[in-house]
Amino acid sequence: MLSVPPDGFKSYDPDGSPNSFTPLLNLNIANAGVVACLEVFPQGGEAIPPHQHQATEVFLVLTGEGEARIGAGPWQEIGKGTALAVPPETTHTIRNTGDGELVCLTIMTPGEDLTALLTGAAKASALDIVDAGRHGGG
Repeated sequence: MLSVPPDGFKSYDPDGSPNSFTPLLNLNIANAGVVACLEVFPQGGEAIPPHQHQATEVFLVLTGEGEARIGAGPWQEIGKGTALAVPPETTHTIRNTGDGELVCLTIMTPGEDLTALLTGAAKASALDIVDAGRHGGG
């Protein structure tokens, strides 16, 4: 069962990211973890740096409009109701192209301690590999 903390869920704006993150779920059971968070891409926001994870990452767009790029492929339109699955070790980036916020429910498995990563209590692991050298954000 997931219960809401008494003071609500806390949002984080990590250094170097145009997005804010609100962790909702951080489970690690028998080496099989899952992390879920709300990820908000601000209006007019820049694309997040192309990066990859050792985990599968799924974005479910709850509101807004944007574009996603997976690998060296073309930019693809995403919007409310769109589900985007990114396989492990696949470079990807997302940008907001709409008139408001782009909000996604983002799920990663296996997960890591997302709260510690967002607060700087944990350093980026192999699950956060920026790959700007191979893929441009534009």
